[in-house]
Amino acid sequence: MNRLVPAALFAAVTLLTPGLRAQVRWALDRFDATPAGDPFVAVDHPRYGGSDRTSVAAALRLAYAYEPLVARSVGRSPRAVVTHSVTSHLGVSLRTLGRIEFDLAVPVSLVEDGRTDGNGPRAFNAASVGDPRVGARLRILGALDGPASLHVGVQLYLGFLGVTPAAANQSDGWARGRFTLIGAGRVGAVRWSCTTGVHARPTTRVAGDVLSSSELQVGAAAAYGFADGRVLVGPELWLRTALDAPFGDGRTSLEASVGARVELSPGLALQVAAGPGLLSAPGTPNLRASAGLTWEPGSSRGR
Repeated sequence: MNRLVPAALFAAVTLLTPGLRAQVRWALDRFDATPAGDPFVAVDHPRYGGSDRTSVAAALRLAYAYEPLVARSVGRSPRAVVTHSVTSHLGVSLRTLGRIEFDLAVPVSLVEDGRTDGNGPRAFNAASVGDPRVGARLRILGALDGPASLHVGVQLYLGFLGVTPAAANQSDGWARGRFTLIGAGRVGAVRWSCTTGVHARPTTRVAGDVLSSSELQVGAAAAYGFADGRVLVGPELWLRTALDAPFGDGRTSLEASVGARVELSPGLALQVAAGPGLLSAPGTPNLRASAGLTWEPGSSRGR
């Protein structure tokens, strides 16, 4: 216990002072799967499972990215450094009192291929575990599953555990944190979410002008329910831009997707989505696709 206190303080200081220590690691992928049980893939939409009971959910998702890292320099054609990547996301969540949720998620890079770009970043051709993520969300305004509600979310990424190889593109090698404000609701057959937040992380100069740093994150999603809520279909949009160079060239990521969630049987749902990357910040693929299964005992009819 005596060792945990200074470690936590050091992590907090590092998060609040980007660039304090030289970084050689980075988490390349900008896809952050929502907690298990959410109806959307990357935009938060809390569902607390009822005020009179505690519920759990577990999810396994696979996400494929085409050309998530492309080297761009004056006088040369763009060159894909990481051409293909496949990452699994295993998550569990626990919800209680109709307003509180805790979640744990662990990404595992299964495939990453490409080529070396001089002395810069390169593909890591081996499986590797990314930063484990622990989080909590709280409903602060609005009725449970009503037309509009307001929530806050906090997540901590445990890169300081050292579970990721130094050469992998899966971890900053230290703590990261995210705070999110979430507006969400359900109006008739339509679910919607709008989120805004800050992702605090150490500043990393990977090579040349390739930087990763703390960023503003904004997301929006909507889905229409069919078959008494067993099928949800709709678009998602998420944007990330560096706080030290808002909307700067090469420092902003924008992705769009269209997804569907289908209840296969009571408590078991299939979730799929696909869409393009629209801006060129590192970690933004030209195409992203995902698929996953969610298990929620006692859940049915899109609740």
